Amino acid sequence: MDLSLYWETPLEHWISCEYQQKGIYFVQDLDIDRIASSFNIDLIYYKGRTAADNNFGVIFLHDDRDLASMRVSFFHELGHVLRHVGDQRRMPELFRQLQEYDASAFMLYAAVPFYMLKKLSLPKNIGEAISYISKEFCVTTEIAEKRLTQVRQRLSQAEFFAVSIEGDDINSSKIVDDTTKSESSSLLRVRAFYDHNSDFSRPHTFVIESPLGFEGIDELKIDVNKNYKSCGIPERLPKNSAIVLPDDISIYNGDKGCISINISRVAWRHGADIQKLYLSMEAAEDALNF
Repeated sequence: MDLSLYWETPLEHWISCEYQQKGIYFVQDLDIDRIASSFNIDLIYYKGRTAADNNFGVIFLHDDRDLASMRVSFFHELGHVLRHVGDQRRMPELFRQLQEYDASAFMLYAAVPFYMLKKLSLPKNIGEAISYISKEFCVTTEIAEKRLTQVRQRLSQAEFFAVSIEGDDINSSKIVDDTTKSESSSLLRVRAFYDHNSDFSRPHTFVIESPLGFEGIDELKIDVNKNYKSCGIPERLPKNSAIVLPDDISIYNGDKGCISINISRVAWRHGADIQKLYLSMEAAEDALNF
């Protein structure tokens, strides 16, 4: 793997900068007590369920005999404390789910920082590399595999874009806006939810609707820089709807600011009868700026 081709996402870059500003340079520096102290977070070990208080900067960590699992839980909750506000018990269910996906993405970057990973001599064998990462960073093999897969996929994308891309077939995906219709005559509409409690200058979540479903459409192209009409957001995930995950998104060839949603992957997870998609801006930007 040519690791020099790897680009960090904005979230990943922020974590790397924060870590290094706090003197966290090497794998042995990833001590969770040290990290908590560096970010002025109170870390409390106890026998209850792992949780975080975002408002007061406290992480309640279940004192588990499995250190790797406990560390994964810590980095997930660290993402909540550093990036999120509000009490999940009192927020709309959809917001809670989006925060959970965001914290999971944060956890991968924070538990296995790339600037540390690239200094290691990873085995060429995938299974051996997973075991090596798991041992070095003291994370579960599942998380080690996810992080290695993430790095390999981004390197593959970078290698692809390093080659001259010409003659891109724009008809391979459907361009979506407020007035576009698919070949199946299903009206595709994109609107955006703006969170008045945070940054109103950009959408918090894109809402993509197709009353007749997304059958026959493998991918959707979304321009995240476009101004979309405002809409509300439900407290719970409505029937026949799904959340778009970071792994469902890729950069759309040749168009700056555009992403491609793999509808086939979403449908595989939620069924073919989905009619509405929810895409967070964080997930979109993560794909655009990898």
